[in-house]
Amino acid sequence: MQKALTMAAGIAVLTIAAGCTIDDNEGTLVAPHGAAFGKAPPGPTDPTTTFWFPLADAGLGLQSDHLFTSGDSSAYASGVCGVSSKMFVYPTSNSGDATMQTDNPTAKDHTCSAYPRKLHLILRDDSGTIVSQATTTMFMNVHHVENTTDIIPIGTAVMRGFALSEDPHCNGLRWQLTVPGLTTPSGADEVIVTRTSANTWVVQTQPYPNDKAFCMGDGQLYHVPVHLTVVTDQALP
Repeated sequence: MQKALTMAAGIAVLTIAAGCTIDDNEGTLVAPHGAAFGKAPPGPTDPTTTFWFPLADAGLGLQSDHLFTSGDSSAYASGVCGVSSKMFVYPTSNSGDATMQTDNPTAKDHTCSAYPRKLHLILRDDSGTIVSQATTTMFMNVHHVENTTDIIPIGTAVMRGFALSEDPHCNGLRWQLTVPGLTTPSGADEVIVTRTSANTWVVQTQPYPNDKAFCMGDGQLYHVPVHLTVVTDQALP
């Protein structure tokens, strides 16, 4: 009798053990993923850009170095030969500005034989006479092209400010009516920004004589016609 009870108890223990094993497997804790683990999913990344300048630029006041060409244009692409360019579309910036710097010290590739990339700038007075010209590295900013709340529809043209720095004569040129440090309008002309596709914006000055830029160095206005195209590495809304 004792032996039968012992055997029955053993069978019961085995049955309970087996049941626990099944229950443990079904109830195994799995670490949650993503937001459930307390981590926000990564947000969208601001697109990098390529600034394209026409090779047929004899009538322009801003001319490329005619390197890295494709078709009829010269490309200044982010991460190529020391160029850094981006459109600040998403938070935390969300300014919508499209910027390009030809000699960013943190950008690739500084071993490029053409580094640092430069552009040629020509300033003309009202008579068309060249007042100053120089070939130099530059930083430029097309203001307010696109952010999360302000979007230029495809096929639409708007007026925007444009800024250029690092030229030796002016230190900075502004194609914008309101200039930091001035209490009165600058007299400069904004540029026309036309969106032609989901990732392309054409930037150009208005026809002469409305192609004036304000010189930060001497406070004068100069005629500086500009034509360039900004292309992002991703389509945007």
